[in-house]
Amino acid sequence: MNDRPSLNALRAFHAVARTGSLSAAAAELSVTTSAVSRQIRNLEESIGLALIVRDGRGVRLTADGRELQNGLSDAFLKIAQSVDGLRRPALGEKLRVMVPPIFASTWLLPRLGRFREIRPEIEIVLLDSREMVSASSLDEVVVEWGVFEEDATTVCTRLTDNEEIFPVCGPGACPGPGLAGATLLEREVVGRGWNWPDWPTFLAAVGLAGIETEGTSALTARLLLEAARQGRGVILACTTIAREDLAAGSLVRPVPESLPVDDSYWLLVYRPAFRRPEVRAFAAWLGEEAGRGASE
Repeated sequence: MNDRPSLNALRAFHAVARTGSLSAAAAELSVTTSAVSRQIRNLEESIGLALIVRDGRGVRLTADGRELQNGLSDAFLKIAQSVDGLRRPALGEKLRVMVPPIFASTWLLPRLGRFREIRPEIEIVLLDSREMVSASSLDEVVVEWGVFEEDATTVCTRLTDNEEIFPVCGPGACPGPGLAGATLLEREVVGRGWNWPDWPTFLAAVGLAGIETEGTSALTARLLLEAARQGRGVILACTTIAREDLAAGSLVRPVPESLPVDDSYWLLVYRPAFRRPEVRAFAAWLGEEAGRGASE
């Protein structure tokens, strides 16, 4: 073929290959799902090969698609590194870590001082993983909630185990027994959403669907945990997020019911990024801290 594919089409394919979803890729790129689908179709027509196969609500790569994805991961990484190299300080290395705010505040920040003690030359910049843009983030590390498997492009390390989801609130936040009369606080989903139950799904799953509450309010992830601590309502939290607050008494469990899940927090690193020594150092330390936390 004489026509070279456009950069936008390659970025769209790369996002779809990474996320396994047209809608998730569209959210990352701030375009519509139909626009992503059109870019993929144009790319396939341009090179004369089928790259993806629609599989239920997601997609999977063909053999040619996997080969192209491997090449694009290296190419986009080199672009990001070239740009980052122009703005990186002469002394030390800067590493951006994409992380959900609630995990950063409850788990990562209290431990980050230990990393600074052993590797003071590496500057860690924490960013909200919900705002991640794939083409500019390929050389970074990402902490995400869900279930992940390693593939040709990504190294996956499980950080937490045996997670359960259950209601928590500040002491005295529920006016009646259990959840009766309580305000249920929901996480506002912006861009890519979690694999996380909403309140109706949770209540039905644990047999509490008939409870009369004061309704549901949505808050951003940054405000959700603090609102619960202040007694403004009840939130759904997982074992890792709630552990310290429950031990300190700043949060309580108004009902004993919980929902075991396969999801957990994972560290995701694009394989080409593992060539950076600061990435390898941080990934190794984070794995050690996760092991330490599991044994405490």
